[in-house]
Amino acid sequence: MSGSFGDSVNAVECLYADQSHADFYLGALIAVAVLPFLFIALLAVYWFCGATRSSTMGCGQTVTRGPSKAVQGTRAGTGSDSIRGRSNSVVAHEKFKVTATDALIMSSVLFWFMILPSVLRMSFVSFECKTVLDGEGEQGLWLLLDLEQRCGEGKHLAMLLVSLGMVALHAVVVPTAVVIILYRAGEYARNSAPKLMFRYGLIHSGYRKEKYWWEIVVLCRKICIILISTFAASDQMQLHFSLAVLIVSLHAHDTNRPFGSGDEMYQPPSHGVKETNEKEAERLERNDHERSLHKYEMGSLLCLLFLIWSGMFFYYDLCSTNIISCSILIIAVLASNGGYLLMLATRCLKEWGKRNKLKTKLENIAHTLHLDAASFRLAQHYHTKGEEKQEKEKGNDDEKLVEMIGNPLSSKGEKESVIDVITL
Repeated sequence: MSGSFGDSVNAVECLYADQSHADFYLGALIAVAVLPFLFIALLAVYWFCGATRSSTMGCGQTVTRGPSKAVQGTRAGTGSDSIRGRSNSVVAHEKFKVTATDALIMSSVLFWFMILPSVLRMSFVSFECKTVLDGEGEQGLWLLLDLEQRCGEGKHLAMLLVSLGMVALHAVVVPTAVVIILYRAGEYARNSAPKLMFRYGLIHSGYRKEKYWWEIVVLCRKICIILISTFAASDQMQLHFSLAVLIVSLHAHDTNRPFGSGDEMYQPPSHGVKETNEKEAERLERNDHERSLHKYEMGSLLCLLFLIWSGMFFYYDLCSTNIISCSILIIAVLASNGGYLLMLATRCLKEWGKRNKLKTKLENIAHTLHLDAASFRLAQHYHTKGEEKQEKEKGNDDEKLVEMIGNPLSSKGEKESVIDVITL
């Protein structure tokens, strides 16, 4: 995603051929710096003016303007009731009243999370300068984006001011403010307060209670990759430094296990059998989720490592002498990424079905179909029995008629009436 926005900017630049690269990029930087604030203003109008009047605009929920609170009678889970050791335990408060302020903060955090790589990548381009000899044979720093613009002078100073402001805001101020809010809220609120979870759950949800700040580590990894892709002198250096960052990230994730180790031990029963069984089921489910999240993150980092390592073969032109091996390598890269996506999609469908109780609904449908089929078979059985009974009674009547006709003691009138019945 870090390069997608920059590619779009380059495509738009073709429409302004009369402007220099520096002029156009300065305007694009100013636009990128201002547009997030305008978008958040639109979100405020949407949540405060639209969603408070229509539940459809509030994603099916009634959004209020008052302070965040739970409906009277509900309570947050205690340490034993909530998901212990995890920050995604929004149990209880099922009737939590979402306010427009909550929705605005949540959507703003999501928007910041989505645009962060592109904004940083575009900002760091302003710092790319290259040493070039001028007409007098003297060395000077020139903007790589526009080699007619000297670094540190004129428009480049304005670009640096805008870029520094964007980097400071998006990479320092916003994440630091969120971490401070989570830190000051305390462990109990991070684990159970519905307002805090709704607003900032995207940042700390899923991590262990001790590692609620781990998203900052992921942010640093993203920034390092962007810095490498921006300032590395050559493609070889980009490959080597990227491999180094991913190896360190893989080791840090495996040793710290921010999602949990998935080995929570069995707790001796202290309540009734039913409650003990429920807690044991919750413990097993937590362990499964922690192991799964750790496995998925490790798989993502391994896929990236394998992809960059494979790029070394193509960059150093090692495939020109062994096409078959490189073809197998390409298939392996595609298969690893495709398999990883398939694994994630399968788990998402499984969790979606569990949340929507799809298994129970399918069992009810199957049970209904089974009852309908059984009722149909029973009705068919009785229908067949009825036809057999009618055929049997008709056969008995025919025998009686034949006996009556052949009986010499029957009167002439009885025989004529029987003949009439047979004729009819």
